[in-house]
Amino acid sequence: MKVNSIHIRNFKSIQELDEQLDGQSVYVIGSNGAGKSSFIQAIYLALTGKDLPPNPITKGKKDGEIEIVIADNKQSYTIELKFTEKNQKGYLSVKSEGAELSSPRTVLNNLIGHISFDPFDFLSWDGKKQVKFLKELTGLDFEHIDRQLKTLEDDRKLINAKIKDLTGALNESNLKEEDFRIFAKEQDILLLQEEINEANEANNNVLKGTNILAGIEAELNQKQKDILLLTVQAEESATETLAEIKRLEAEIERVRQAHEKKLLKIEDVKERTNTEIFTLRTRQTNGMQYLKENQPIDTIPLQERFKNATQFNKKVNEVRTMVEKKSDLESQKQLYADYGKNMEQLRTEKLELIAAANIPVPGLGIEDDYLTLDGLPMEGNQVPKSKIIEAGVRLVMAMNPGVKIVRITDGSLLDQETLSGLVEMVNKEGYQAFIEMVDRQGGELSINIIED
Repeated sequence: MKVNSIHIRNFKSIQELDEQLDGQSVYVIGSNGAGKSSFIQAIYLALTGKDLPPNPITKGKKDGEIEIVIADNKQSYTIELKFTEKNQKGYLSVKSEGAELSSPRTVLNNLIGHISFDPFDFLSWDGKKQVKFLKELTGLDFEHIDRQLKTLEDDRKLINAKIKDLTGALNESNLKEEDFRIFAKEQDILLLQEEINEANEANNNVLKGTNILAGIEAELNQKQKDILLLTVQAEESATETLAEIKRLEAEIERVRQAHEKKLLKIEDVKERTNTEIFTLRTRQTNGMQYLKENQPIDTIPLQERFKNATQFNKKVNEVRTMVEKKSDLESQKQLYADYGKNMEQLRTEKLELIAAANIPVPGLGIEDDYLTLDGLPMEGNQVPKSKIIEAGVRLVMAMNPGVKIVRITDGSLLDQETLSGLVEMVNKEGYQAFIEMVDRQGGELSINIIED
């Protein structure tokens, strides 16, 4: 259906206007404030009931009205919206074939699509808003795919970061290829440490034996000195005794007895000393035999071996770490590739959903945050403006299968070629265009039918 005629009285800046359009496209021409927007608003207000101005009645008037006739080859409807001072929202009536219909707003809602939708408003939205609108219009819902893609993308970024870290660590390593073979297994430094401990303990025992043997020798020398001293003392004592005998005959017996006692004591001391000397010599012999059988162990080679083994095992640990990183790197690369395949599969599934959605504009596609036209983003001047405007108008037409009217605001901003192309397309598709044009000469409102 299209608008056949329109009558406006006392609506905003329009006091009286009657136009017979017969479903043809028109230019709505006038200077700013002449009533272009009021004319368009009157049509859309009567049809949709939306965008009611706060004061619809012309200033100084008591009432106003809008009457529109829409029709196609089969049927026509007369829509009246009357305003009074008491009823600024307006009283709506819809007649068909001369009969007034009940529930007029419901009747119109069933007839009308999204005719209040302005393609230029749509084109001014950001990409996310356009995508959301088109999804709602076509019933597309692939949020579950987007969530999966977002999760995979975030995880894939983490995996890629890990791959870079592992690659960097491997590249920074000074390891040569043969190191992975030479240092594949650690040496047993615990066994070497035990061997060193045993050697130290044996050396301590040797040192201890040497010290003990030296003590025995010192003690043996002292005992020998004691024997010599006792012998000298015995001789001196004998000399003294003989002298005493000569001098003191009376005391011979006493001195003799004392001498015998002293000799007995000396013999006893000598016997004990000889026993001790024998014991010391035995210990000396045993000690010398021990030292002969147990030479000191040179621990320097063991310490060198231990040092080398420690350095070797350090290299083994470095190699093991690099091997683990290599393995982890390959795993992460495989995981990264698997995530990429999953993401590609989800994108394919998403494209299949979009392809099956029957989007009304040829070449119009949906990405995450923006629309595309013929595969190019509609943002960033990658698509000619004329094609974008055409896509917007085609979208509006697809949304209005019932009442086939299209509003094009700011027609003055379009070049003549683009404007003529839009009019031709709208007419070819069987729609009726209302194109607002600014008269920069200050002219009054005029409705000019666009001839085919």
